[in-house]
Amino acid sequence: MKEDFIAKDKTKYVIRFPKTTDNKSTLKFFNRIVEEKPVGLSRRSKNKLSDADSWLRENLKKQRQRKGIFLVADFQGSVIGSCEVQYHHPGEDGNHIFLLSTAVDRDHRGKGIGSRLINKVISETKRKYPNIEIIELCVKQINTAAQRLYKRIGFKKVGSVPKRSKRGNKYITDVYMHYYIKKK
Repeated sequence: MKEDFIAKDKTKYVIRFPKTTDNKSTLKFFNRIVEEKPVGLSRRSKNKLSDADSWLRENLKKQRQRKGIFLVADFQGSVIGSCEVQYHHPGEDGNHIFLLSTAVDRDHRGKGIGSRLINKVISETKRKYPNIEIIELCVKQINTAAQRLYKRIGFKKVGSVPKRSKRGNKYITDVYMHYYIKKK
């Protein structure tokens, strides 16, 4: 899957499946996300090239095994965004739920890339995984921009867990949201 995408500011991006050769640009992308405070990834330390290699190998393997969908946004040959869904709790009780995670480099936000990635993953999920009824995500309560994006796409807040995360002395609430593929 490879799709050209013209962003709101007329910049050209490519939405595609990741490749093993994306390891260095994926590393740079992940480390830029980790640097963001306080919203960044849960991980607080920078990644190494071996982390990016492992992430890519694992996700490509899951995609081959039909255990998820993984897409990246590419700008001039570099990964600047990612979106993935995979089984939340594989097995008998969790075969109807995918867990979504997504991120876009701060220099490329506000251009429609996040929504394009998420909507593409949702459409691929509908097409390839008829058993999936819910796509779930978790977002930090302080990340209001992401919550607005998810709501525009159709995610609904289903709950929250106070003090789920802690950065320094500050507790952060996690908000859980669902996108319902099939009506309840």
